[in-house]
Amino acid sequence: TLSALIFGLHGWSVILPQALGGVGSVLLVYLLVKPTFGKAAARLAALAMATTPVAAAVSRTNNIDALLVFTLLLAVWFLFKGTKSNKLGSLLAAFALIGVGFNEKMLQAYMVLPAFYLFYVLAAKVNWKRKTGVLAASTAILLVVSLSWAVIVDSIPASKRPYIGSSGTNSVLNLAFGYNG
Repeated sequence: TLSALIFGLHGWSVILPQALGGVGSVLLVYLLVKPTFGKAAARLAALAMATTPVAAAVSRTNNIDALLVFTLLLAVWFLFKGTKSNKLGSLLAAFALIGVGFNEKMLQAYMVLPAFYLFYVLAAKVNWKRKTGVLAASTAILLVVSLSWAVIVDSIPASKRPYIGSSGTNSVLNLAFGYNG
């Protein structure tokens, strides 16, 4: 929406965010791999990301997949940063970004959640009480961000908003957990 607002409604202005998401994903893969495996491995990983046919293909369409990948990779970056530095803000940002991903592509964004929880449980160098508290707060943030858009849309009377396509009850929540679930 912002791209079309800034540049006008054109084919390229609709695709621009996806292309930027694809480029950003390549950079994030590099940044995620480099600290542990070095520059050579990071460059190879970024090259693999940039040249994977499906990644290149979805970055050139008006489908939201490239932005979802970018959003989830950014969440991984915040998860790694927050776990390493033991900073609650970074960990909350990681789970908030998964919530943003939910608003982009609904339950597909949640596919990374088991890995996020497991990574934090295994990698965080804090006691179990702190781990439980952090994961509870992170889950609360995840749910608030995830459901914010759906609850706002569903709170608008059906006669004053567009029909929620593919939902059985003209509801975003029904779409998210019914048809798309």
